[in-house]
Formats: sequence, C-alpha cells, structure tokens
Amino acid sequence: MQQESWKKIWDVTIILVVFAVTGSTAALLPKWIMPLTGIPKGTFWYVVAYILLITPIYQVLLLGYAFLFGKFSYFLDKQKKIWRWITGRGRSQSQHSPINASHSDETDHQD
Repeated sequence: MQQESWKKIWDVTIILVVFAVTGSTAALLPKWIMPLTGIPKGTFWYVVAYILLITPIYQVLLLGYAFLFGKFSYFLDKQKKIWRWITGRGRSQSQHSPINASHSDETDHQD
C-alpha cells in the first residue's frame, strides 16, 4: 500500500517536472524565434505570430520532454483528449443534440 502511494507521488512529481521544463523552454524560445519573423515587438501582429508559433512548439516540446522522462504515453493521451474536446470529435450524436436524446427517450416509452 505504501509503495503504491510513493509511486503515485513519484509519477505526479515527474509530470510536474515535465510541465516546468517545457514551460521554461517555451519561455526562452521567443527570444530566438520571434526576431526571425521581422515583426516589430509590441504590435498586434507580433502577439498573433507569437501565439501561432509558440503554441505548437510548446506541444512538441511537451511530448519531447515527456518522452525523455518516460511519460510520453500519458501526455500523448492528454493531448489527444484536449484536441478531441477542442474539435468536438469523439462525442456521440446524442451528446451534440438534445433533440436526439429526447427522441430516444420517447421511443423507449412506446414499448
């Protein structure tokens, strides 16, 4: 029992370290990447370019560090779930439409 508790604590610690290292790396990258865009700092387009460039880079870094720390499958699964949530994929039709859900209730009562 106590061994399982330590394993959980260790797993959480590794996950937090992966997030910390990824965040630190992602915070340093704009210093080198954003000057390559040629967009003046502090402008609206700079912010847009920053978000569009750093967000996917962060995701790749996260999986890279997760691989190095042995948590690749955990982070890949979480990223897939987030992507499905953002795109709306992976939900059944009854979850999308309350009409279909109420219709299925009516057909159950007609037996």
